[in-house]
Formats: sequence, structure tokens, C-alpha cells
Amino acid sequence: MLKKVLKGCGLWMVYAGVVLLIGGFCFGWTNHNWYLPLPLIFIIAGVAGYVFRTKAAP
Repeated sequence: MLKKVLKGCGLWMVYAGVVLLIGGFCFGWTNHNWYLPLPLIFIIAGVAGYVFRTKAAP
């Protein structure tokens, strides 16, 4: 079951990063340095995880 969850985890991290980015713009958090890297980290980690899982699949 863990493999099934981790298989789709990459795309969900990208989605979470995009939602955080949109939410930050809606609430005006774009001037805070602590907030801006969070969506970026989620998106990059999600893309990397998705590419890794796609390339590792037979």
C-alpha cells in the first residue's frame, strides 16, 4: 500500500505547491521571505519525485 501512495505522491506535492502559491498571492503573503520558498520546494520535490517514479517504472 505504501508503494501505491508514493507512486502518486509526486503529483500531489506539485498540486500542493501550486495551491500554496495561489493562496499566498490571494492572502498577500508574497512580501514574506519565510513563505516564498515553501511552494517552490513542494513543486520542485514533486516534479523530481514524479520524474524519478516515471523513469524507474518498467
